[in-house]
Amino acid sequence: MKFTALGASAAQPVTVWQSALTTAYTESDTCKGVATIAQTSPVTLGTAVYSVTPIGAGGCAATFTGTANESAVLTITSAPNGGGGGVTANPSSLSFLAIGASYVQNLNVSQSNFTGAYSESDSCTGVVTVSVTSNSGGAAVYKVTPAAVGTCQITITGGSGKTATVGVTVTSTSVGGIQ
Repeated sequence: MKFTALGASAAQPVTVWQSALTTAYTESDTCKGVATIAQTSPVTLGTAVYSVTPIGAGGCAATFTGTANESAVLTITSAPNGGGGGVTANPSSLSFLAIGASYVQNLNVSQSNFTGAYSESDSCTGVVTVSVTSNSGGAAVYKVTPAAVGTCQITITGGSGKTATVGVTVTSTSVGGIQ
């Protein structure tokens, strides 16, 4: 059983069955900090349903034991930083009409089912400076400051190596004087 998100909304059921079961199952696990396992139905005709809820990253195993000490092992992997969708950058491109700290723009980054921090790379040396304002819990804000006329790209990498590329254009208008 594999999870890419955490919490009750990501919970999955598991059905345990043994034909000769005459009592309840016992469940033991190594899932502290990774998942909670709770029986959600009474045993009926040897079948019981459990709910597995991911609560943290990692791997573990749950063992369900029935009659005559027969058991089944369920392997659980929780990788919430895996990122379920693509990385989204807002805005998807940046345009500057002037140069300097007065013209800073924020770049907001997100990715569904990603709870980690992003990495940033760019080809913007001398054109803009990119600095991180916040970057945790699957959300990031980068501050982009125009430094010179030119074009470049900012690449943000999130979970599962997925990326978003943001094109940047810096132009500068000048007002002509009287001669």
